Amino acid sequence: MERKCVVAHSTLFDNPHIDHDAYISTLKASCGNDPSKIAAEIYGRWDVVQGAFFSHYLSRSRSEVPWLGTGLFQMRSFDYRNVYLAMDWGIRAPSSCLLLYRCADAMNIGDGRVAAKGSWIVVDEVYTCITDARDGSRKWDLGQVDITTTKLVKLIHEMCDRNGLDLSKISAGRRIADAQVGALTGNARDGSIGSQLADLGCRFIAGNKGPRADGLVYISHLLEAAGDGSVPGLYMTAKAESIWATFPYLQHATNKPGDCEGVDHSCDALRYCLMTARKYRGVSQANFRTY
Repeated sequence: MERKCVVAHSTLFDNPHIDHDAYISTLKASCGNDPSKIAAEIYGRWDVVQGAFFSHYLSRSRSEVPWLGTGLFQMRSFDYRNVYLAMDWGIRAPSSCLLLYRCADAMNIGDGRVAAKGSWIVVDEVYTCITDARDGSRKWDLGQVDITTTKLVKLIHEMCDRNGLDLSKISAGRRIADAQVGALTGNARDGSIGSQLADLGCRFIAGNKGPRADGLVYISHLLEAAGDGSVPGLYMTAKAESIWATFPYLQHATNKPGDCEGVDHSCDALRYCLMTARKYRGVSQANFRTY
């Protein structure tokens, strides 16, 4: 039997019979001072993703920058030594390959904003998830099971082309992947994903990424610094669709303090690149293990 019900939304501020300050203090403590939870449980803003790992730091107004297309290659200060590829390989899960540029000098990024020297810009991406045939929406957590290394390299070439870049001019020492890609399909050279990519002219190095929590803290630090022209920050164009789509929904891991969980393929690719570049800046490529 159907029944009618009435839902009346309210917040603690609608109750005149409680000590608001004390109640807010208690709720903040129970929320672990997470801004998204506080917004929901105290102020009734349920549109905010609860427990989001990067909720403190990610902001479109600070981090989003215009996509330059071939204008990146045409900048006076452009140097291939500042171009990076970062990859997290997957089949059932999507593969993510990010194209990044590190600012050798302060860079005007529009709207009067300046990215400080040492800032990172995620310029573009290849993200091999399934697209829903009915409405065109992307299933960020589901990989294209028919993806092959040949198809992936073709997509990477296309990404470089639309940004006016030549893949062959991006140093192998600045193409960074998860170290496990060297053994994903066996130890034999011909069997690994890394060796297959190398045979197709798209060699990667094994990322020296360090502890996962350290990398996530570094990403958070760079996101928080975005928009401050005096310190390096992390910026993304609209082409970095997977980052804008998945970062807001990464959650704090339940059993691993300092870690996150969710659709983290682009987060991992970014982490491999940033941590490797940070640790080995200025070190000869001979020190890296390539596939």
